[in-house]
Amino acid sequence: MERDNYDLIALLQKVPTATVSLQLSDLNAFSRRLIAQTREEYEREITGRLESRNEVYLSSDAVKQTLKISNTTLWRWAKAGMLVPVMVGGQKRYRQSDIDKLVELRP
Repeated sequence: MERDNYDLIALLQKVPTATVSLQLSDLNAFSRRLIAQTREEYEREITGRLESRNEVYLSSDAVKQTLKISNTTLWRWAKAGMLVPVMVGGQKRYRQSDIDKLVELRP
């Protein structure tokens, strides 16, 4: 079989009892592709859920500008659990509602 012309998932669905011999590099490539596809599906699902809510998500730069803090402070707050980022479409974002809570707590 040519490397680019086979799909292990399709083979599994057609012949689930088949015995297959393949190189570790092929298995590695397959697992990376499967992980990437799963991640894309998960991010689409999460993004769809997020869009259905009225939550606003800000970039790191927007948060730093809004709160007038440095990279180091933002990193320390994330590490301490005070302002935890979420992944939206593969990018780190911060919930506006979490930022609003922080602003209320600040003197």
